[in-house]
Amino acid sequence: MDFFPGVRVNEQKERIIINQLKKKFVDYDLLSTRILFWNSFKFKPQKYTLEQAKQLKQPHLVKNLYFYNERERRVYKVESYTAICDYIEKLEPWENVDALVFKEDMSWVIAFTHEDIVLSIGL
Repeated sequence: MDFFPGVRVNEQKERIIINQLKKKFVDYDLLSTRILFWNSFKFKPQKYTLEQAKQLKQPHLVKNLYFYNERERRVYKVESYTAICDYIEKLEPWENVDALVFKEDMSWVIAFTHEDIVLSIGL
């Protein structure tokens, strides 16, 4: 990830956030075979294209979102949903992303996947 519009959280907080995210949204049994959080959700997600996901209203209302890059296992704090969507949109075709976006209370989650689909729970 050459450029990302966010700041990585410290490692201790990162571990806590990842564990909370996993506990809230992920089916542990599925995770053992499906590997990625978004592919192991315990709830049925809504499905969107990137264009549709960019139009979701609720994420635009939140400042200071979290962005969890599953491939790197890193959590970043990002100021806006627009910055995240712009970043995803500018990725080259060979740059894959599997990332979860959520607000601090984890009342919802949005997954941007390497399969060019976007999933959400709680919106």
